[in-house]
Amino acid sequence: VSWKKSIRGIEWSRGVVEQVTDQEIMDAKAFVDASGIGAEPASCCSIAGARKLVRAGIIDKKERVVAVLTGNLLKDPDVVVNYHLGRLKGIKSRYANKPIMMESSLKAVRKVLE
Repeated sequence: VSWKKSIRGIEWSRGVVEQVTDQEIMDAKAFVDASGIGAEPASCCSIAGARKLVRAGIIDKKERVVAVLTGNLLKDPDVVVNYHLGRLKGIKSRYANKPIMMESSLKAVRKVLE
């Protein structure tokens, strides 16, 4: 990454740069996952940043924003599983969906869904 090009792009676009925590990234990732999109944690920085800027009033809730997700869920599946099991050190799994253990059969899936 070129620092000078980054600064030039931010200034040219009258943009904003924000820092996000691991907790904010994982919360954003859970939000993205719940919408049916599988993204790896680092890719969710853009969502975490946008959410933070909305809360700060820098981005109006009525504005449209594009956040680019570049990483696939399969890049870091252990993080996903450990988030939902509450096993990530220093991270509160606020939006966890606890995995359901079942046998691998259609009958078992139907039973869980009922």
